[in-house]
Amino acid sequence: MTRVEHIIRCQAVLGKPWAEVHDFLDGYFRVMPYDAHRVLLHHALGIELCVRKLGEDARPAAELHVRDDFGGIVPAGPQKVMNAVLVFDEDVEIINITLASWGLPTVELTARGDEGAGHGA
Repeated sequence: MTRVEHIIRCQAVLGKPWAEVHDFLDGYFRVMPYDAHRVLLHHALGIELCVRKLGEDARPAAELHVRDDFGGIVPAGPQKVMNAVLVFDEDVEIINITLASWGLPTVELTARGDEGAGHGA
C-alpha cells in the first residue's frame, strides 16, 4: 500500500490517520524503493520499535500497517520477511547494519517464499 492508502485505512479503521507510524515503518523506502525495505520494520519486532518510539497508542496502527502489507499477518521477525520478499545481495549489508544498530537479529540471504510471511506486497 502507498502512504496515502495506509493513512486512509487507519482513519477509517482507527479514527486517526497515524501518518507518523507509516513514515516510521516505511522510512527506508527511500533507500530501498522495493519490498526489501520491509525486512527492517515490517514484523513484530519492528512494531515494538515503533511503539517504543511513538508510544503504546501507536501499536494498533503499526499492526494494521504490517498486516495490510502482508495479507493479514504479522511476520515474527526480519528473517521471516527476508524469506518472503525480493532482496538484492547488495542490500543485505545495509539491512544487517541497520538491524544490529537497533539490537534486532540480522538476516541471511536465503531462498524466498518458503516462510509464508506474505505475498511480497
